[in-house]
Amino acid sequence: SGMGKSRLLHAWSQVLLKCPVELSAYDGKGGMEFERYTGSARYAFIDNAAMVNHLESMLDEMERRNALLKEYGATSLSEYQIDSGKTLPHHVLIIDEISGLMEIDGARGLVERLAREARASGIHLVSATQHPEARVISQTILANSILRIAFSVPHTVNSVAVLGTSGAERLGGIPGRMLIQWRGQRIIAQAYHVELPKPQRDTLGVPQTEEIRQITPAHSERLDDNVRAMVRCAIDQGGGMFVVTRVAAALGIRHGDVVATARWLEERGLLTPVQ
Repeated sequence: SGMGKSRLLHAWSQVLLKCPVELSAYDGKGGMEFERYTGSARYAFIDNAAMVNHLESMLDEMERRNALLKEYGATSLSEYQIDSGKTLPHHVLIIDEISGLMEIDGARGLVERLAREARASGIHLVSATQHPEARVISQTILANSILRIAFSVPHTVNSVAVLGTSGAERLGGIPGRMLIQWRGQRIIAQAYHVELPKPQRDTLGVPQTEEIRQITPAHSERLDDNVRAMVRCAIDQGGGMFVVTRVAAALGIRHGDVVATARWLEERGLLTPVQ
């Protein structure tokens, strides 16, 4: 609790609502967190009463899409769109506090089936909990989660429940500091701080050409243009990894200047040693 889980989900939501993606969300706080985004036409907030029906409709959509993929001999949504020349939007379902959802009669089996079968058709499940325990995170969901993130947790057993290994208990209780497990790699990273729109305020779903203004570094110190250019280059060329040789070559600057900037960012908690 308090380590940044919901804020990370808000950051993802704000970015996804600027992309051609359908988004739906459930939160265990009765809409206090995610009902605020209902101003976007591509967003749906789902409450307890409607959640089972929503999960069933997503499974129906999965089966419809799978039939289309089969028709074109495709094994993924991207293959289908290339082969058919048709476009289907990805759909992301965000579940903030999956332990509450699992208590709704009939929901567990539907969620597990989505986790197990839906990804190829472009339907993606993001599930989160502040109770990282084996009884909450089922093995089916865990086995089908290709990306796992753990914020700082009090005990090794909590880290193992999320990542399958220890490590998150050593993050030091820093909000936003996370241990990521993806494609066999473990990466320590720092999440960004996001400003939350007021409930019902339609500030999202704007064209992708508009700068994402809600997302800023957690520190108020403004980055100068040279540092900002290096950060942008690291994102574009290294997926967020600050590869000195790539950044220096792309911007035509000395390696030493890039190293000095990386150390400056690391001192301020904006860049982890791994990055």
